[in-house]
Amino acid sequence: MTTTNSHLEHDHYYSSLPHHSSSQPSPRRPLKGFAVIIASIIFLMSLVALIINQSPIPEKDSAHLASKTTSFYNISSPVPRGVAEGVSAKSNPSLSGHELSYNWTNAMFSWQRTAYHFQPEKNWMNGR
Repeated sequence: MTTTNSHLEHDHYYSSLPHHSSSQPSPRRPLKGFAVIIASIIFLMSLVALIINQSPIPEKDSAHLASKTTSFYNISSPVPRGVAEGVSAKSNPSLSGHELSYNWTNAMFSWQRTAYHFQPEKNWMNGR
């Protein structure tokens, strides 16, 4: 019984535990679910807005559209290199702002030809 007496002697140092169990639901669970729902709605709305912004804007005035497309070809700017041979231009004219680009020549690019180990003169990429 010495163990019981020593247990009773130290009993006043500790506070007793409550006899009822706390079975109340945590208030975080509904808040967490609400936050997930709101975040999902915001994500879906931004996804829809992104899809809507990707579609082209229709022009209302067809005469304005015709003058806009023909005005690009009437600009007196140098034709990009290769266009005369049937190669498409490598820059977007609407994004370039019709700025003059540097006029590169084949002599400037001649050092790049030897960079690859196999470039025959008669190659389908060279058009020969």
